[in-house]
Amino acid sequence: MKERSDNRCVVVLGMHRSGTSVIAGVLEALGVDMGMDMVSKHWSNPLGHFEDSAFVELNDAILRHAGGRWDDPPSEEAILAQAVGFSEAIQQAIKERNQGVWGWKDPRTSLTIPTIASHLDHVQYIICRRAPDAIAASLYRRNRMPIAQGLQLGDIYARRIQSFFRENAELDSLDVSYEDILAEPEQQLERMCRFLGLMVTSEMKRSALERILPAEKLRLLSRKQRWRDRLRRIRKFAREPWRAPEHLWKKIQRRSAKKQG
Repeated sequence: MKERSDNRCVVVLGMHRSGTSVIAGVLEALGVDMGMDMVSKHWSNPLGHFEDSAFVELNDAILRHAGGRWDDPPSEEAILAQAVGFSEAIQQAIKERNQGVWGWKDPRTSLTIPTIASHLDHVQYIICRRAPDAIAASLYRRNRMPIAQGLQLGDIYARRIQSFFRENAELDSLDVSYEDILAEPEQQLERMCRFLGLMVTSEMKRSALERILPAEKLRLLSRKQRWRDRLRRIRKFAREPWRAPEHLWKKIQRRSAKKQG
């Protein structure tokens, strides 16, 4: 067993909609510092994304400079070419967080990790897996991404992760299935605790298990969060109508013309 360091990093990898948010939320409940400035909740992730904004912005910038984005991945060569130019930004992001047991989750890291890995010490990886058709269906619900495109994108992410660990076989990693988490949450929680060497209390475990919700309850929370998001936007535009997007104004105008007609 590898010697544990007081300062350790846990990086969550996996395709979008593969369960990375569930894993990140569980890790936070188990005492892993997943970040302070988190991406806000969304109806697609009603419990939260558990994404550190600094790493999301860093990953977006790397992909953008490489000529792509999360849903249109640049080539591996184009991403690796950004390593030197982003070296200082990567080091700074790590330096600001490098205390105790910390980590981050952002599915984009599955693409950018070759540029980041060499800057990390005492790192462990958790790789989230989910059935490809379930990922594609979830992407369709959230982004209206065609199923075929979702399947293709998921395959790209999976191959990039596989390529990274093939070239870095010595790295410490654990595969976790989203389906297994839902089917046997307590067993999978124990697996992660053993892998990470975390000493956790029964209260921490209970809190972590509360973040693993059955699909039916998650869908209910998702619908509630979606209505909250809509209500928040309506209130915002009622206070500042000039900020309403153009498509909303057109919709209002069409409804007004229909009533007058």
